[in-house]
Amino acid sequence: MTSRPKLPAHGTVQRYRLELKQKAAGKIKAPCDRCRSANSERAKLARSNAEAGRRRSEMSIVPDVTNEGHTSTPEDGAPSKTRGRRKVGTMERAVEDDISDIDTSLRVPFHRSLSALANELAREIDEPATTATARRDARKQLFEVLRSLRTQKEGDDNSAVAVALQAAGFGVPLVP
Repeated sequence: MTSRPKLPAHGTVQRYRLELKQKAAGKIKAPCDRCRSANSERAKLARSNAEAGRRRSEMSIVPDVTNEGHTSTPEDGAPSKTRGRRKVGTMERAVEDDISDIDTSLRVPFHRSLSALANELAREIDEPATTATARRDARKQLFEVLRSLRTQKEGDDNSAVAVALQAAGFGVPLVP
C-alpha cells in the first residue's frame, strides 16, 4: 500500500502554488479562495516590505556636513568646525580645548595616548546614534581620563598609569 504525500493546509501559499500547478495540468478549474487570499496577503506584505526598504535606503541618519570654508552655528551658538567630512561636536571641541590648556611641563606619562582616548570618547558622546547607556558610560570614562591627564604623580591612585590600567581591565597596580 502506498501512502499519498501530505498536502499543505488550505489557506497557505504552498497550497496555492500546488493548486496553480494542478490548474496548469488541467486537474482543477482554479485555486480555492482561501489559498488565493493567502497568496494575496503574501504579495501585499512583500510589496510593503520592498517599499519600506526603498524608503529606508533614502533616509539619511547623519546630517549633511558643510564645506571646509563654511561654518554653521549649532544650538549652543558656537561655530562648528569640520575635519574632512566629519563634523566636530561640542564635546569634542571642549575636550580639545581642555587638553590644549594643559601646560607642557605638567604633562603626565602617556599624554598623547590619553589625549587620543579622550577625543575618541568625546566623538562617541557627540555621535547621535550612540545609545543613552553607552553615552553615560562614555561620559564617566571621559571624566576619568581627563582627570588622569591633569594628575602629576605617577604613583597616585588617580594617575594616568593607574587609570589606563584600570580601563584596560588590569585593576589597581600593586606597586606605586
